[in-house]
Amino acid sequence: MSQTAVIGAQWGDEGKGKIVDYLGGEVNIRFAGGSNAGHTLKVDDDKYVIHAAPSGIIRSGTHNLIGRYVALDLEALIPELDIAHKHQSKVMVDMMARIVLPIHKQLDAAREQACGKDKIGTTNRGVSTCYEDFATRRGVVFSDMATSDSFVKALKYMGYYDERCALLRYYGVEPWSVDRLVEWTRSNNFSWLVSNFGGNTRRSLNASISLGRRVVFEGAQGVMLFLHSGTYPFATSCFGGPDGIQVCFGHVELDRILGVTKAYATRVGAGPFPTEMSREMTDLIRTKGNEFGSTTGRERRCGWLDLVALRYACRYAGLTELVVTKLDVLSGFDNLNVCIAYSEDELGPEIWSAEASYLSTVRPIYKNLAGWKEDITSCSRARDLPEAARQYLDFMSSQVGLPIKLVSVGPSRRQTIRYPF
Repeated sequence: MSQTAVIGAQWGDEGKGKIVDYLGGEVNIRFAGGSNAGHTLKVDDDKYVIHAAPSGIIRSGTHNLIGRYVALDLEALIPELDIAHKHQSKVMVDMMARIVLPIHKQLDAAREQACGKDKIGTTNRGVSTCYEDFATRRGVVFSDMATSDSFVKALKYMGYYDERCALLRYYGVEPWSVDRLVEWTRSNNFSWLVSNFGGNTRRSLNASISLGRRVVFEGAQGVMLFLHSGTYPFATSCFGGPDGIQVCFGHVELDRILGVTKAYATRVGAGPFPTEMSREMTDLIRTKGNEFGSTTGRERRCGWLDLVALRYACRYAGLTELVVTKLDVLSGFDNLNVCIAYSEDELGPEIWSAEASYLSTVRPIYKNLAGWKEDITSCSRARDLPEAARQYLDFMSSQVGLPIKLVSVGPSRRQTIRYPF
């Protein structure tokens, strides 16, 4: 393993953080997304939910980079720096990382409220509004937090702050004043963060590659939520696939692109979800799998594994292998449904399209597979898994045309199995 990308192959929440931690890269990189992503890590009796930093911060001696395409919530980062210090790992923030401001969060929440029942289901963390500034070449970057003068200058560049205030007042929200924003930066001592953690992550990455260090890139959300590949407009505003790595760091030769998928499917918020389960089955899976958002606590919608969508994700992201998580949640069922195609499909029964209107009309065609009754959370080798569980995994692998290399049977680091043997 030299350069490895860990990418969500569904609608996010697949367990990417656990896999990044398990791989134990010497250099771990968050290259996109913001605090709307929550990566949960469990080591022995300790549990961490990481929103801003790479999941590698809980491994001693690691270098952890936050790239310039990240929408960075500094208030979320501060407690994670304490975690990194506790575990003797290092963190570097790119000087050009985009900063999420309180006015971003105000605008995010105001728009959702104005949409009423047609809202997208954003986390109200200000990520989308922060990325808007990136596209219009305005807003605040990490280096601007070094002094109050540089911060105010960035706020007022090209009328940025006044325009944002006008938009907030349009929604009936009184924006934070410049003085209040400046006090926010001072009270949180953000200038100290710039002095102690700021750097050039591109240069650091190139140096690490030259030295032959093992690098792990950590994606945010999943392929089905990207603006250009997911169910637009029910999508996130960042690149979370390998394309996001190139946007953030330029061309990087990746040796492995791991696609992380649950053994079933979940998504949060609005948008089409062809394999969504019945309410009764959703409640059961949600309880067994603890399917509540680590960022918002919202209930996740649950569905059967959608191989049409998974095949699409594998092709789009150029995945080289799969990691299957939460296989243990499916224990105890006599039979399991797996979607192998869509019916009434003009594009062909095995073709997935990102058009929300199209996905709202298709019906899944299921193949019924045998379930298993055994508790598999203590399994440490592939051969320990019930035969029906191995058959379920092998069917997944054959249908998408990629090998499964890791299987998670519980939240802990040690509940990870190398597959097949």
